[in-house]
Amino acid sequence: MCFTCGEKYGQESNKLKKELSLKYGVAEQEPNHKLKLNREFMAIKNAIIVYKEKAAVIPKESLMNIKKNLQKIFSEIIVNTDLTEEGKKKLLSLNFDKETGLVVIDEKFEGLFVNEYNPKTMISKFGGNKLKQNLNGKLVVENLKTDKDILLFITEWKEFFLKTMKPGFIGKEWIEGMEYERKMILQEKI
Repeated sequence: MCFTCGEKYGQESNKLKKELSLKYGVAEQEPNHKLKLNREFMAIKNAIIVYKEKAAVIPKESLMNIKKNLQKIFSEIIVNTDLTEEGKKKLLSLNFDKETGLVVIDEKFEGLFVNEYNPKTMISKFGGNKLKQNLNGKLVVENLKTDKDILLFITEWKEFFLKTMKPGFIGKEWIEGMEYERKMILQEKI
């Protein structure tokens, strides 16, 4: 999934999470800013890895969009107050375009994010897996008491995904499975 689609899906899924929280009487998930920062670092790392592997087959316009997205995420990271001093120094040691002020996506940038990134030295008081967000999703699922509740929840999520993302290709098995699930719910055979 590209950055743009991923961002869109994230925004739309947050709306769905709010709806589900209300529907099931569960507190909304509280954001954990350090985990979010780590996800931003990892998003850049993963994008660079894919970018380098597939650069020969990615259209030039798409490569430019990837670079712009990397710069956008970087601009959010660089102002984050959860960065350590060491982290800030490393990020500020990268090359910046003198005209635009944007970070330059070059070997130094790629090396920092792919080879050198360590959340424990870049993010203040980063506790890794100890940094949990509240278990909103787990609490929602615990409210699903019957097989029918579970199947209904699954089909609603799939419909949300299709409506939101409008994927260009979905395997026929997925669609057939959804039709079967709907039929089972309507006929109350579960």
